[in-house]
Amino acid sequence: MLFRRSQPEVKVPSLAPASTEADRALDTVAAFLRTYGQYAFDTDEFEANELQAQCESWASRIVVGIAQNDTREGDSARESGLKRDWAGLRRFVQTNRQVEGEYVARSMGNLRQAIRTFAQCLGIAVSEDKKSDMAVEESLNGLIRALGDKDTSRISTEATLVVRSVRGAIKARRDREKKQLEVLGERLRSLRTELTEAKSQAAQDPLTKLSNRAAFDEHLERLSDLGLLFGHPPSLVMIDIDHFKAVNDTYGHPGGDEVIRETAECLMRAFLRKQDFVARYGGEEFAVLLVDTHTSGAVMLAERARTLLKERPIKYRDQQIHVTMSIGVASLVPGEGALSWLERADKALYTAKQQGRDRVVSAS
Repeated sequence: MLFRRSQPEVKVPSLAPASTEADRALDTVAAFLRTYGQYAFDTDEFEANELQAQCESWASRIVVGIAQNDTREGDSARESGLKRDWAGLRRFVQTNRQVEGEYVARSMGNLRQAIRTFAQCLGIAVSEDKKSDMAVEESLNGLIRALGDKDTSRISTEATLVVRSVRGAIKARRDREKKQLEVLGERLRSLRTELTEAKSQAAQDPLTKLSNRAAFDEHLERLSDLGLLFGHPPSLVMIDIDHFKAVNDTYGHPGGDEVIRETAECLMRAFLRKQDFVARYGGEEFAVLLVDTHTSGAVMLAERARTLLKERPIKYRDQQIHVTMSIGVASLVPGEGALSWLERADKALYTAKQQGRDRVVSAS
C-alpha cells in the first residue's frame, strides 16, 4: 500500500465563488440603475418619474433575467435559461445620458444668454435715463431762470418746454421698457422648463400625483416675480369641488378620494401644456398656474376643465358619482405680489360659489 507523505499546510487566500462575484456584479448594476433613476430630472424628452420607472424596470430585468425566446420574467426564465440584454442596457444608458447632457448644455446656454440680455437692458436703461434726466434738468434750469427774470411770456415758454421734456422722457422710458421686456421675455421663454420644475417625489401629492401645496407656493412666488416678462401676464386658476362634504357623507372617504383622483385627471386633460403647473392645493381644492396666458385664454381652459368633470360620471364600486366644480381666475397685474394675486383668484372662486357654483368667474 502506498502512503502519501504528509505535506506542510499551505494557506491559500480564499476566493469567492464565481457565482457570488456574478451576483455582486448584478446587484451593483441594479443599484447603479436605481440611483440613476432616483436622481433623474425633467428634460424636454422625458420627465423624471418616467426615467425612474424605466431604470427600475431595467434593474429587475438585469437581476432576474429574461427567458430565452420568451419575454416573461421570473420562474419561466429560470427554467429555460436566462438572457440579459446587456446591449439594450448600454443603449438605454447612453441615449438618456446624451439627452440629459444636451439638455443641460442647452439650458445653461439659455440661462447665460438671458443674464447677458438682462445686463444689456440694464446698461441701456441707465444710459438713456441719464440722457433724459439731463434734458429735463436743463429745461427746469431754464424755467428757474425765467422765474427769476419775472418775464411772464418767457416763463410760459420755459414751462411749456419743461412739460414737453418730461412727457418725452416718460414716453421714451415706457417705450424702452416695453421693448426691453419683450427682448428679455423672449430669452426667458427658453427657460420655461426650469421655471416649471418642482416635480420631484418630495413635491408630489400622494393621492393625485400632482404637485403639492409646498411646490405650488414656491412656483407662485417664482412666477409672480418673473411672469410679467413674458408676452402675456400669467394667470392663476383656483378650483374647488362643489358640495364635497356631501360626497364624503354619502360615499365615505374612499369615495371622496376617488372623486379627487378623477378631478385631478380632468385637470391634467384640460391643461395639457408642459409648462401648465397643476397642483392639489389642499383637501378638495386645486390650483393651476398658466405661464404667458391672458385672462380670456385662462377662462377658456377653465371652462373646458369644468365641462369635462361635469360630463364625466365617476365610477365608484357599483355606483356613479356626479360632481361639479367652481373656478376663480386672476391674471397677474404689474407690481402685484404672490399673496395679493392668490387673494384675488380666491375671491373670484368665492364669487363663483356665491353665484350658484358650477361656473367660472374671473377677477376684475
